[in-house]
Amino acid sequence: MRGFKIAILIGILGCSFSACEKDDICVDGDTPLLVVEFYDFENQDETKEVTTLVVRGDDGTTTELPVITNTSASAISLPLRPNLGSTEFLFSQNLTPTDTTTVNIDRVSFSYVTTEKFVSRACGFIANYNSVVGNLSIETGEGNWIKDIEVVIPEIENSSETHVKIYH
Repeated sequence: MRGFKIAILIGILGCSFSACEKDDICVDGDTPLLVVEFYDFENQDETKEVTTLVVRGDDGTTTELPVITNTSASAISLPLRPNLGSTEFLFSQNLTPTDTTTVNIDRVSFSYVTTEKFVSRACGFIANYNSVVGNLSIETGEGNWIKDIEVVIPEIENSSETHVKIYH
């Protein structure tokens, strides 16, 4: 009888530990960012840094949401809006770092289809973007400092590769 009680006790302990699972900590899931790399318009194989770059999100109101402020970079990562089918950005550049009055602003919009992907119980869902299309609004007057854009990878599933090339 004593052996039977020990076997039942071991069975109960085994069942209680088998119900445990690893901690719910999310290490895998983040919605990927749109990776943009800047290239020289004259020599389109060479990257070209943009000095005094400012990128703001345009949500259709009078409020412009700062995304990147006054940096020099040849590549940036931008968040897209997963609840909408498009996101607009205002890319601006001071013509010289010391001249804060001359600013050239170009409007770039990206349209896409959002697909939700279940990662895990801890992470929940992330958004991936498919069929990404970029559009540069052509300006009159002083013209665009961005000359052309090219979507090189229209499916955004990670933030480790360049999705869009901007030529300036």
